[in-house]
Amino acid sequence: MASIKESFEDTLSEKFSYVFVILFAVPVYFLYMFFKSENFPMLTNVGIPTLYALLIFMICIYNNVRNSLNYTLPTFVQYISFAIKSLFCVIPLAALLAFAAFQIVKIEIPIPQAQTAYSIIVSSIFASIFIMSAMQFGKTGKIISAFNVIVISQYCIDILIRLIFMLLLLAIINGVVIGVIAYVFGLFFPLDHPIFIAICSIAFVMNLFAAAHYMAQIEYEVVPREEKEHII
Repeated sequence: MASIKESFEDTLSEKFSYVFVILFAVPVYFLYMFFKSENFPMLTNVGIPTLYALLIFMICIYNNVRNSLNYTLPTFVQYISFAIKSLFCVIPLAALLAFAAFQIVKIEIPIPQAQTAYSIIVSSIFASIFIMSAMQFGKTGKIISAFNVIVISQYCIDILIRLIFMLLLLAIINGVVIGVIAYVFGLFFPLDHPIFIAICSIAFVMNLFAAAHYMAQIEYEVVPREEKEHII
């Protein structure tokens, strides 16, 4: 059974785990500062490459865990390989699905009060398709795997349900841990203090690493064995 505890332990126990955490936490910290100061040009210029770099890192973690390798964090060669391949599958799919979701969400339904729920449901379905596609690509490292329509269509909703459960787990964990830190920190400093923002940035990156590990576990459980290598 998938374990979020195991995900945190595995991703944070390797030799250079915290080096990578700090490396990604620095731009995340500045992204918050840009947002806070409403410096949207810098938010965009720094945000896009940061999010892309984090996405590739998560896909690499997913690949290592999913294929039961004896290490969790990516090697340099592996990272560069996935970064290049993603330009031909993950990124175009993200753009296409985002455009399609935006167009469908704009459709007004007869019940105005349900418009928000409609938008959330549509966005969640398209997000699950993208995540499932990225997971299939991450599993094999092959561009064509991202277009495995049969597996993606059959299991994207199951994966979405598992991911919602994962987000609830992470919310509880972070609510307790960060909540305690915020309470103690707030006794002496304001919560918008740079040190507290840095702590939250580090926690955010840790959560992403653990989420990638956890997703590898749930995909192994959800997708039947006979479907695992089926590519169309």
